[in-house]
Amino acid sequence: MRLDLSAAAAEAWAMWRADRAILLPLAGLLLFVPSLAMILFLPDVPARPPTGAGVDEMRAFNAAIIAWFRGNVLLLAPVLLVSSFGQFAVLGFYLGRHDGTLAQALVRALALLPRYLLAMVVSGGMVFGGLLLFILPGFYLAGRTLMVGAVIAAEPLPALRGVERSFTITRRQGFTLAGVWLLAVAAAQLLGQPMLLAEQALRAGGAANPVAIVALNLLAAAVSAGVALAFTLYQVALYRQLAAAR
Repeated sequence: MRLDLSAAAAEAWAMWRADRAILLPLAGLLLFVPSLAMILFLPDVPARPPTGAGVDEMRAFNAAIIAWFRGNVLLLAPVLLVSSFGQFAVLGFYLGRHDGTLAQALVRALALLPRYLLAMVVSGGMVFGGLLLFILPGFYLAGRTLMVGAVIAAEPLPALRGVERSFTITRRQGFTLAGVWLLAVAAAQLLGQPMLLAEQALRAGGAANPVAIVALNLLAAAVSAGVALAFTLYQVALYRQLAAAR
């Protein structure tokens, strides 16, 4: 089969238009608030050394990254947990077996959350290992594991079976889905960047108007939450195509 990416985008847009009264407060609580907390309370991630940096510089960078995670784990862990639950709840609302109400979908998503998190840790470890080994295998594995959350929401399998099922339904679609994943990562990184750069410029120039700073932070968090919600709805549409084909 050949994935119809434009049809998936149209279906995701239709889901938003039909259910925005439900999706907006859900995303506001479970996606926007965690994004805002990360912007307001987490220090900047250490900057990566320029291309061609020496071994000592890379070691210092790796040590700084590890120190950053250790120093911020008490905030980072609950923020990531809440945002992960938010995305999984959206998947479950559209793909899960429930009575059609948001409350029941949230209860079911909460019950399945441990296996979802374990599956995401396993698939994320695979992608990270592939990126460290060679860049291309990491991208490919990101595409093959992209449907893990949707699989567990729709077919409540154990974590490892969910990863296996994602590989089954994405056969011959690895690089296409890797492109989708890469586009989502780039959008999350780039779309909120102008607001954060504007905030840094205001602070550096001594014109740190508190109202302007808060407005920029709110806008950056809204963009991040919007990208996460759009990507999740797109995953729902892609899963439906893939599952139907298999």
